Amino acid sequence: MITIINDMPEPILGIIMTGEITKEDYDRLNPILEDFERKHDTFKFYAEMHDFKWSSAKAMWEDLKTDIKHLGNIHTAAIVTDKKWIENITDTASVIPNLTAKGFDMDEREQAMEWIKTA
Repeated sequence: MITIINDMPEPILGIIMTGEITKEDYDRLNPILEDFERKHDTFKFYAEMHDFKWSSAKAMWEDLKTDIKHLGNIHTAAIVTDKKWIENITDTASVIPNLTAKGFDMDEREQAMEWIKTA
């Protein structure tokens, strides 16, 4: 399930990913991303990813397509996760032009939130 965090300061879009993530979750998320892009053009992205898995290869493919489609509008990303490989990928994503990204462990949520607010 993908849940939007409603009390994020502008221009930060925040989500929580838990449980089994499906293609339908991305079908609901993409219009929200598109609305946010129309409102802000570029923005910051905060995600908490814990106890989740993609339900199928199709869901994983939707995640990749979503990332590629919206990457140009995201200039800063903080990813909080219990999966070290996701944290490592996030840390290396800063090689992408115009993107600053940092991964955090689940016990670093407060630091992640402070970082993204000031980055």
